[in-house]
Amino acid sequence: MDRWCAVASVSLLTWLALLAPAAASRHAQTTPTPLALSWKKLPSVWMGDQAGPRDAGGYDWHHPLFDDSPWSDVALPDRGLDLSADDRYYRARFAWDGTSSLSMSVASDDGLAVYVNGNLLGAWGNGWRQPGCVNGAATCARSTEIPSQAIPAAMLRPGENVIAVDVWNAATCCFYSLDVTLSTDNPDQALADRFAPYLAFHRDEDYRPIEITLPLRKAVLLNAAGTMTKTQPALDDLISPEWNSPTTSIDLAGRGPGDIRQVYRRAIQPYVLPLVYARIYRAAGAGPVAIQYWFYYYDNPGACNHHEGDWEMMQVVLDERQQPVYTAFAQHNGGSRRRWEDVEQIRVGAEDHPVVYVALGSHASYYKPYFNLLGCFDRPSPVRERIPLPVQLLPADAGGSAGGNWLGFAGRWGAQGPLPCLPVVNDGDDGPRGPVWGSAWPNCDRPNLRPQWRDPLAWSDSLAWDEDATHNRIGKLRVSVPVPIDVQVLELPALKYARWKDGKPDVSIRSAEYFDNAATGRRTILIHEPAPASVYAVTLRHRAPAAGLGAPAASQVLTISLSYPDLQTGVAVSAVYSIAGVWGVSTTATISVYQGSPLQMQIDRGGNGLIDQRQAPDSREQIPVDLIPPGTITDLAVLTATAETVVLTWTAPGDDGMSGQASGYDIRYHMAPLTETTWVSAQSIVHALTPSAAGMREVLTVSNLGAGTYYIAMRSVDDVYQSSTLSNLVRVTVP
Repeated sequence: MDRWCAVASVSLLTWLALLAPAAASRHAQTTPTPLALSWKKLPSVWMGDQAGPRDAGGYDWHHPLFDDSPWSDVALPDRGLDLSADDRYYRARFAWDGTSSLSMSVASDDGLAVYVNGNLLGAWGNGWRQPGCVNGAATCARSTEIPSQAIPAAMLRPGENVIAVDVWNAATCCFYSLDVTLSTDNPDQALADRFAPYLAFHRDEDYRPIEITLPLRKAVLLNAAGTMTKTQPALDDLISPEWNSPTTSIDLAGRGPGDIRQVYRRAIQPYVLPLVYARIYRAAGAGPVAIQYWFYYYDNPGACNHHEGDWEMMQVVLDERQQPVYTAFAQHNGGSRRRWEDVEQIRVGAEDHPVVYVALGSHASYYKPYFNLLGCFDRPSPVRERIPLPVQLLPADAGGSAGGNWLGFAGRWGAQGPLPCLPVVNDGDDGPRGPVWGSAWPNCDRPNLRPQWRDPLAWSDSLAWDEDATHNRIGKLRVSVPVPIDVQVLELPALKYARWKDGKPDVSIRSAEYFDNAATGRRTILIHEPAPASVYAVTLRHRAPAAGLGAPAASQVLTISLSYPDLQTGVAVSAVYSIAGVWGVSTTATISVYQGSPLQMQIDRGGNGLIDQRQAPDSREQIPVDLIPPGTITDLAVLTATAETVVLTWTAPGDDGMSGQASGYDIRYHMAPLTETTWVSAQSIVHALTPSAAGMREVLTVSNLGAGTYYIAMRSVDDVYQSSTLSNLVRVTVP
């Protein structure tokens, strides 16, 4: 049985009896919806025989396992001039939910043959390399007209599928062309595609969300004691009585972050479909809808918690008219939400898709590409790309549970860690559980339905609004006020601002955002990366409440909160002011925010320019925080180079610049000069060197590079996952 075997439904263990069987989708007649496909094309024309190319593994060009990684990306329709008798080959991977009907429409010049998962769907035209068209234009003299073709379910597999096309070109004038459209009749698929996110990845991020079948095929199932194993498991093994246990783990191929990365690059990434899993959850009656998007990553190489396998998610909440209301992004053990209008979006045609900024290593989901401190630094930037991914619907479910399919697997999607159960933040050594099941310390081996799976709407409604979330309160400048107060921030001496003007936010400060949240009745300015040398003049004025919000009662105490990073003392300062009475139409107040500021509020109640009241914060909290990245290595050098070893040396940097002691070194090599752009494609040098105190001399012996000329560079890393800029580059030739 290989990875193209269909999923079998197997009864679950007794303790899983609370899970309801998956309900089969039944779709009413609806307008077919095109699938978004990413096509690849053989870079050159094929002049050989009709069998076509094979890869180094012996797979034919239309086989699902054929290695098409050297092929070029191409957008259809693809057209051009061609006067020779030849073939052009195209391939695309797509996801199938196991129930929807799929159909294909084509147009080509000349004829063509289409394969699905290595099986011939059909060949149309006037023969191999003969002139003519398929569904061609009126100007085509010999056009074969064919209707939309239904793709038999027997050709399809739940999960990843491959369509492959051979376009024949005759040795007559003058063109080649191909256009292919795959469509589904599933309205849920159309809804999931409509709001599917674009994922923005850090330039150093290796991993992308992928389909689960191939990683599973290369893994080993283990019981808790490691005394029972199953190699090359299939999806149906996960829900078999023998293996569906909370103590089962999927031990993925590779050992340690460096080796796992190499396995992923060489044996997983070229052959697997980048993919987002989607789940549609509907409240009872004609209520709101939650669309969940689940991302599976092969590894989580975070600095403060590394674990094999990684499940992340976000969701879009729609109202009863299926209009977007807000989104919820998961981050580690929690998450945050934003109103739809506060979410960054990419417009495609008439559709707006949310952007998810993926943190390097941890893969936590954020709304903006700025650092976030949640135990360790999460860094989604600098961003290399923003990409859409194909969407595969997860099996339908009832009552927030999953039945006889792989979602019911209660074990871990990665190897068990060295300890049987680790506390919350460091639970990372254990592989995570899947979308349905979660577990909390200290009961790590007693899985419960995840809150976001059991009741997605209740889960997202319970989350903090993103402007109020913990990761936006530390290391950032944040001012939050209640209506009827309005807030404005002026950055000095740059004279840039964040304010409300003409009924909308007006922002020129880099990394600043303005929130006018009717759900909370508060207005917030958030500056993600305040300039340490700048002064921020905060001004508070009266502005009428947003629609639907009343003004506070006269006796209400108005609470104003402010936080900012004080780099002079190395703390995050948080201050709260309580203002009694009505904030009048003429009332204004100012606060000067700078390094070492007393944060005194000066209030002018009459609006006449005279200070009527000076008020210190009612409470002020200072939290130690490391906001300074480790020092950059500038003297990396090669001491010796032989056929067996290369010896490197450099001066140890500090945890904060050149002070203290860094936590680790990320060292990589490449056949071409390393830059910030090419760093992500470089090979890692796996080592166990612990950094010395700043200023000490470091020496590292590297083995098994092989003969050749290499370029080597490195970064230092501190204890909260901040990394330095790239070191100087060294060139070494191994004989």
